[in-house]
Amino acid sequence: MIGSSFGGAVRYVMQKEQAIVLHGKGVRTQDLKSAIHDFNAQRQMNPELGKAVGHLVLSWRAFDRNKLSQKIMVDRAADI
Repeated sequence: MIGSSFGGAVRYVMQKEQAIVLHGKGVRTQDLKSAIHDFNAQRQMNPELGKAVGHLVLSWRAFDRNKLSQKIMVDRAADI
């Protein structure tokens, strides 16, 4: 991912045509503006933090996709 701001990261992820936000904790995910605002508000709570923006991609093999529910994907992401 290229970029260094929450706005850039959120737009990169949420504006993809087939993007689906499966889960959010502590961040409103219904729209870009709310998500960006919440990330920035949380960031202000710890101003000494270094790089605060990151992006993690989880993907599965094509032939496993029909075995995956949204719950399974969220559970696997929580394991990380």
